[in-house]
Amino acid sequence: MQQKHPGRTLVLWIIAAHLFMGMVAYEWLPVSFRGSWIFILLLLISGAFLEVGLSLIVGLVAF
Repeated sequence: MQQKHPGRTLVLWIIAAHLFMGMVAYEWLPVSFRGSWIFILLLLISGAFLEVGLSLIVGLVAF
């Protein structure tokens, strides 16, 4: 059976991998770096569900 949206599944696997890396990094990084990891993970997750133009605007506002 073919999936209707294989790209969406791939994006969700990438997000899951980043969440896992973020949890590992959260344990190993010093306290001063932890906030930035959480912020980057939130941007990655929101980028998967937003339109391309809105993702660019969120990225510009974030930086």
